[in-house]
Amino acid sequence: MIRSVLVMAVFLVPVAPCVSVLAGRIPPAVGRSRGPATYHFTTEYTMLGPEGAEAGTHVVTADFVTHADSLRWTRVTVGPSAGHGQPPTSEEHQAYMEGLAYDRAANVTADDFFRAFPAMANDERNLVWDELMFHSFVESLDRLRLNEPVLGPSGDVTLGEKGTFTNRRIELTLLGVGRRNGQDCFLIHYDALLNHFNVNSGPIKVSARSDYLGDIWVSIATRQIEYGTLFEEVAGIIENVPGMPGPQPLHVLRTAKLERSR
Repeated sequence: MIRSVLVMAVFLVPVAPCVSVLAGRIPPAVGRSRGPATYHFTTEYTMLGPEGAEAGTHVVTADFVTHADSLRWTRVTVGPSAGHGQPPTSEEHQAYMEGLAYDRAANVTADDFFRAFPAMANDERNLVWDELMFHSFVESLDRLRLNEPVLGPSGDVTLGEKGTFTNRRIELTLLGVGRRNGQDCFLIHYDALLNHFNVNSGPIKVSARSDYLGDIWVSIATRQIEYGTLFEEVAGIIENVPGMPGPQPLHVLRTAKLERSR
């Protein structure tokens, strides 16, 4: 009898928070971790023709460590790939991002923040902005209820002097619970459709639509991200590309995964 009670107790410890979520309640964090967490971020960009034919793929990878109120980037690389879903065939280290550290309060959309970045380093800027996106969505966790879409932080985001990204309508939905890295997790879905942006990179100008969505696994116990995904499709016009006759159609498929490594 005693053994049965012990077995039941062990079983219920991880299940109780999950039951709360499925009942529509967000359980409090057992203990919010303020220690460091290390992540690996992989983003793939696939250029597409008007009918969907692949026209080139490259992969951006990075590691970063988060503390309670700060983060630091290391080992950022960019390299070509043989195609969608394929690993990079070579990698070039982006030395200007090595050791980039800042507080959460930093304005990461200001031009001055990226003063050490080359003018065309848009994919590397996206690393910073994507990490901020994942973090900000998790900040909305306490407002979520099971299977009920909640509006996220929508509207215009000014990208310094480079342009503006307009999130038309971000929706966050708590889908339930799952397991990642041995942790019971909230499973959050997000999507934002029919967004628009204008970006200038030197003489090159881009005006396009963006549709993006993905999922985030957040530890119930610590409220730290364990895993995240991003899928984005961009369609628009690119102008002033050297060697190209006039404005050209732009179609990009972007996929990313954020993995906690320790």
